[in-house]
Amino acid sequence: MKFVYLRTTAPFHSPHMEDTNKTIPSDMERIGFNFKGSDLKIPVYSIFDGRNMQSDSELGIPLFREMLIKTLYWDKAVKPFVTATNVTGIDFGPSVVSQKLTQANMGTSENKIYAVSSPKDIKVLLA
Repeated sequence: MKFVYLRTTAPFHSPHMEDTNKTIPSDMERIGFNFKGSDLKIPVYSIFDGRNMQSDSELGIPLFREMLIKTLYWDKAVKPFVTATNVTGIDFGPSVVSQKLTQANMGTSENKIYAVSSPKDIKVLLA
């Protein structure tokens, strides 16, 4: 297991963020964030258990909890991507650090992963 330090001021993916349950769900309701998994046009995989979130009845609360409170299991998150053939992935992590973690968990897979935090990768994706 490898731990990588990310520069951040919040303890994401930990129980220390439990208090966000008091405000974020009502904020999501207020702004109308009421998307369902069936709204997703491409697979989005859970960073907690690797499930394809297209089958989730609601996305807002599960995404919020996975991004802020639940433990991140990178190996489970990238497994569907690793076992697929000839696909391109987009990493929305906070930096190219997450792209490197994803690539490290891909083993011998030849699938390509791009990081939207990298201007070079964004240029490739938009070309």
